[in-house]
Amino acid sequence: MTIRQINNLRIFFILLFSLGLNCAFAPQKDEPVKKDYVVLLHGLARTQRSMAALENRLHKSGFQVVNIGYPSRDLPIEGLVEFLHQRLQRFPFAPGCKINFVTHSMGGIV
Repeated sequence: MTIRQINNLRIFFILLFSLGLNCAFAPQKDEPVKKDYVVLLHGLARTQRSMAALENRLHKSGFQVVNIGYPSRDLPIEGLVEFLHQRLQRFPFAPGCKINFVTHSMGGIV
């Protein structure tokens, strides 16, 4: 065997090994991919658009993002809690996934 043939075999086996690892650790089609969720809550007198840049960054980082708008000036705190509770119940959060809250100002109070 020539040196070139030996080097080609080395490259072949390295590629074969790396492809095998990718297949071994890839999620199975029938197995749901678990992702952490992030719920974004804006501040007083703002809308969910004020959290849009953060929403995009988190989504690109692999999070499932729920960016909820709520009428921050129209209801008392208790009413806002009920409003957000009802909105959050609509989302099909996957069992066993972590749900993180990122808030600003009044969003943290609620």
